[in-house]
Amino acid sequence: MKNKTIVFKTILLLTVTIVISCGGNNSNSNKESDASSNDSLIEVKEDKLSTACDCKEFALNNGIKWPESSDLLQVMDSIFIDESQIENYRVALARVNTIRSKYPTNFKEKCVDKFGENGILGAACTEKEIKEKLLNEAINFMKNRCYNVNQQLVKYNVTKTDNGLIFLFMSVAPNGDVCISGISEYNTNEIISSDCGSAEAKSAEWDSVSEYKL
Repeated sequence: MKNKTIVFKTILLLTVTIVISCGGNNSNSNKESDASSNDSLIEVKEDKLSTACDCKEFALNNGIKWPESSDLLQVMDSIFIDESQIENYRVALARVNTIRSKYPTNFKEKCVDKFGENGILGAACTEKEIKEKLLNEAINFMKNRCYNVNQQLVKYNVTKTDNGLIFLFMSVAPNGDVCISGISEYNTNEIISSDCGSAEAKSAEWDSVSEYKL
């Protein structure tokens, strides 16, 4: 009877040991699985770096440091440097390379090498950035047009209609007439309307327009 009791206790002890051991392995297995899952999520995020906006978001989320604009310009303009500027160029290049060496490898290959730092930072991604970019395109178009027709561009405004944003521009003709021209956000290289008249009349029209803040 005593021997049976000893055997029973031994079996019970072995069983408990096995259960605890298996439980521990399962816990480690789950941790390894979780870690693998987290690594996978990181890889998926990095694998989606296909546009400048993806890269900009990734840089913001990961606190990536960028070289100073002055250093980047110094390096980019290196083709134009003369002997007296070589040392300054080398210093700027060293600073830029120090920053670039800390970029994540995938980010460097898929973003920096493809779009460049300035291209990523200047990417129009949010709704506001996109509208501001369209406005700048319209301004540049009107500057060139006014130059070609010998008019002076005075000011611009943004208004909103049922058909979207309209960029309005006031210019002055050589004879003193004031012109108001409109450009749609959907085509920033074309004037959809233009009307000229006396400064008093056109100023009154201008002041009656509801301004839309970007």
